[in-house]
Formats: sequence, C-alpha cells, structure tokens
Amino acid sequence: MPIRLNLLREHHAAEEARRKDPVKRGILAGSTLVACVLCWSLVLQFQLIRTNSELGSIQSRWQAIEVAYKKAVDNRRMAIDAESKLVALQRFTTNRFLWGSA
Repeated sequence: MPIRLNLLREHHAAEEARRKDPVKRGILAGSTLVACVLCWSLVLQFQLIRTNSELGSIQSRWQAIEVAYKKAVDNRRMAIDAESKLVALQRFTTNRFLWGSA
C-alpha cells in the first residue's frame, strides 16, 4: 500500500483560510454599502436639480400671470371709478332742476 503525500496541502489550507477571511468580506460589504449610499445621494441630487428647475419655470409663469392679474385689477378699479363718476354725474344732471328756484 503506497503512502500518498499531499505536498500542496499546506498551500491549499492557507488559500482556503485566506478565502474565508472575515475581514475581506467586511471590507467588501462596507465598500458595497458606501457605493450604494453614493449612488442614492447622486439620485437625490439629480432630483433636487430637476425640482429646482421646475420651480424656476413655475415661478416665472407665476410672475407673468401676476403682471396680467395686476393689470386686470387696475382696469377693473378704473372701470368702477369711472362708473361711479358717471352715476354721480347722471344724478347731478337729473336732480339739478330740483335745486334751483322755481
């Protein structure tokens, strides 16, 4: 019966221990977690940039609408003022004969 010597057994044992090293797995898990957090922060940053651009466009539209609204309000105010002056003038012309002496 021949004796079989495995001369590479120590080398295989060292390789297996290195492969099952918990520090290596911890570093891999930590770097994966850091990469995921960085990706998520990039996604959030792009969403923030997009939202800020939408806000800018909405604000510019709002300012355009506000200018038109102020013009409409001023026109309405001037119309009410003119109408009240016309009513007062109409009242003055119809009642002026009552103020005079008969």
